Parts: sequence; structure tokens; C-alpha cells
Amino acid sequence: MINGHAAGSTESKTIAMTDEIDKAVKDTSEADNKDGKVRAGGGGAEATGGAEESSGNSHNAAVKALQKRMKELQQQLQELQQQLEAAQKASYPSDDARTTVLMGIQGQISTVNGALMTTAAALLAALTKEAKSGSSGSLVSTTA
Repeated sequence: MINGHAAGSTESKTIAMTDEIDKAVKDTSEADNKDGKVRAGGGGAEATGGAEESSGNSHNAAVKALQKRMKELQQQLQELQQQLEAAQKASYPSDDARTTVLMGIQGQISTVNGALMTTAAALLAALTKEAKSGSSGSLVSTTA
């Protein structure tokens, strides 16, 4: 236990949420395949076959899920940084115990940072796809 949290709880939450995002991306991919689109890669690169048709609702759902995931990951990161600060100020029976606790929290921070970057890349890809398909009313066109 570190500050009332089980050491692996953040990592298991990250894995569970990543699975949810993967499912949302997969659902979007399946909708794309029904529209004649071909998707290559897990959630990033894509190739479009034939005419582009918008499946706006599934794309909006994926974008919303990714935005929600970004907020959750940012919150987790903030909590872990607070745990790290508290752990650095705490007293330990030995230097080894201190190192173990600090490295454990730093490992969790690295995991969350990785998930945050992956989610940001997937969100960028989803927003780019929406912008190209013209299905988003919230994006502003900068072309004259």
C-alpha cells in the first residue's frame, strides 16, 4: 500500500481502460470495413479504399472515448506525482525500501505516460480522420 492505494492498482486501471479504448477503436474499424474502408494498424495508420463515406456516430464515439481516456490518464498522472512527492518526503527503514517504493511509483508514472502518449496519438488520428471526412462540426476549417 502506498498512500492508501495498492501498488498495482493504477497499472491495472490503465490496462483496463486501454482495453476499452481498443474496443472502441475496433468497433470503429468494423464500421469502417462495412463502409468499404480498410484500416491497417492498431489505432494509428489507415488506408482508405474507394469513396470516403462518413460513419460520423462511430467516429464521434471513438473521439469522445479517447478524450475521456485522456482526462482519466491525466488525473492518474497527477495522483501518481502527488504520491511520488509524498513518498520522497516519507521516512523508510532503509535506503533499499525507499528506492523500491520510489522506483515503483516512477514505473507507474512511466506506464501512465506511455498510455497517455498512445491515447493522444489515437485521438489525433481520429480527429484527423473526422476532419478529412467532414463529419465533425466542432472542427474549424482553416482553408479559404
